[in-house]
Amino acid sequence: MRASNKLTLVQQPVNAWFLLTIVFLEALDIAALAAPLFGAIGKTFVDLDNRALALIFTVNLFANMIATPFGARAADRWNRKNLLVFSLLLTSLGSLLVALSPTWPWLIVGRGLSGLGVGMFLPLVTVLSGWRRNQQEQSTFLGGMGAAFGIAFLFGTPLSAYLASRGQWRIAFLVEAVLAIILSGLVFKIDKRAARPQLDPASPSTGIDAVGLLLFALGTGLIAAAVSLFDLNLGIAGLLLLETGGFFVLGMCSLLAWIRYEKRCKAPFWNPGTNTRQLKRLYVKAGLTGFWESALSFLPLSASLLLGLPKTGLSGLVLTPILLIMGVSSPLVGRFLPAIGWPTMWRLGCISTGFGALLLLLGSLLGTLFWIGLCFFGLGISFLIGAPLRWAIWKQAAASEAATALGMMNTSLNLGQVIGSAMWGAWLGSYQNQIWGPIGAFIAIATSAALFLFLRDDKQTAAVSLSFDQSAH
Repeated sequence: MRASNKLTLVQQPVNAWFLLTIVFLEALDIAALAAPLFGAIGKTFVDLDNRALALIFTVNLFANMIATPFGARAADRWNRKNLLVFSLLLTSLGSLLVALSPTWPWLIVGRGLSGLGVGMFLPLVTVLSGWRRNQQEQSTFLGGMGAAFGIAFLFGTPLSAYLASRGQWRIAFLVEAVLAIILSGLVFKIDKRAARPQLDPASPSTGIDAVGLLLFALGTGLIAAAVSLFDLNLGIAGLLLLETGGFFVLGMCSLLAWIRYEKRCKAPFWNPGTNTRQLKRLYVKAGLTGFWESALSFLPLSASLLLGLPKTGLSGLVLTPILLIMGVSSPLVGRFLPAIGWPTMWRLGCISTGFGALLLLLGSLLGTLFWIGLCFFGLGISFLIGAPLRWAIWKQAAASEAATALGMMNTSLNLGQVIGSAMWGAWLGSYQNQIWGPIGAFIAIATSAALFLFLRDDKQTAAVSLSFDQSAH
């Protein structure tokens, strides 16, 4: 009887509340704390315009994007507990550097380091969440990840808005650093069986694709820089400028070299073995979702420009409707996803996001529409970044490549966020009348959401939502 109890304890899944707290930390780092501090940080570094300030998000998301495939590949091959501790400590170091930064470059370096840490631990959390959980429990947990994002905004936004109004924005990043240290000390409670890698790290096909990551980082980084520096007033002619056209051409060349290298690489981080037709479409959808999600970081500034709210303090609270919607809807999405089917849930998310962006656009004419638009936009985002994508990819990928496939999905999501953040920088920095910045962004979101409805799923992909194979993963 005693041996049976011991076996039961060993086979318990990793504590969901602990994993969701790590997801909570991720949301704090990406936008929940930083978004309301946009104006306050701008007052500290007075020589910077909105285009430069957008680097607060762009650099963080870029580092997140690069670290995610590394963390995903490492999670399938190395001890997951050690990797999780390292990534949490790296996040803490970056946040501490931001809090103590004497100059703008140091702040950007800190945001990059924290982005690297967050990018590493997200695929680890996703894989650990599936250990010893059946399909329904995993679906519910993935919905809880979306709720954790909403709660992070609900906690971080008022705190940051209050600190911004008092000029004490650095304290927000100190809070994040302390939380990351506490979580790193709790990692030891994870069952050692859950921390074991799924693949043999000594195998020649399980190495880390350092060259591929470098080429991918160089290419996407140069393209993001070109997008951020692009002057929309010049139209296509803006690509003829050296700092935009040059970066864009070099970036495309780097990506072409990366594609050729990946085809020959024995262990590419963008694994061709997992690039089925269904997964490719899921990665495209993840990228577009990231593009829409990047708007969350700039909604406080948009409210300041469109509604005339002050840049510090009150404008940060415009995220409150989104937070409440996400906190309530995300768990429900995960709970009912197997019954409704993720393609249907996905399309509803696209409709809600696009309609919300349209109302936000019209908010420049009538303020009430802006607040209604926030609710619809938050509802759509909660459908898109919660359970649907992660759940579908979890079911499509092989067990031995689960973390890698999820990491590729997260990389696609992050790439969309990076490009979206860079485009927000271009929108905000191109027009003398800055009100046209958010207007252009909301038009792009509404238009792409409408077009995105016609990106169909294969019958085999749609059938994933009807599959209840308990032996998977």
